[in-house]
Amino acid sequence: MTDAAAPTRVILLVSAPDRPGLVADTTAYVRDVGGNIEEAEQHSTSGGVFVQRMQIAVPATTDLEGLRSGVAAITAGEVTCHRSEEHTSELQSLRHLVCRLLLEK
Repeated sequence: MTDAAAPTRVILLVSAPDRPGLVADTTAYVRDVGGNIEEAEQHSTSGGVFVQRMQIAVPATTDLEGLRSGVAAITAGEVTCHRSEEHTSELQSLRHLVCRLLLEK
């Protein structure tokens, strides 16, 4: 990420018709907007529906509605996007714990 400000953590949920290359397309889009995927899960149903949940860190200046609509356009599906404030504090706590454990060694 190139933005000097602290990144914004976002949960991105996708539900779309399944097709080859969908994961590649969504992850490439996240990369192209300067994002970093921190967690990702995806599944396809027997009915041909692809569902994906990603937690991403994007530059603080990222337009979240633009992010949502961009992913919706490439997936031809329904997409929701919201900030993940709770997870941010969990991640900070985890980082502090890891640093403390490393310093104790």
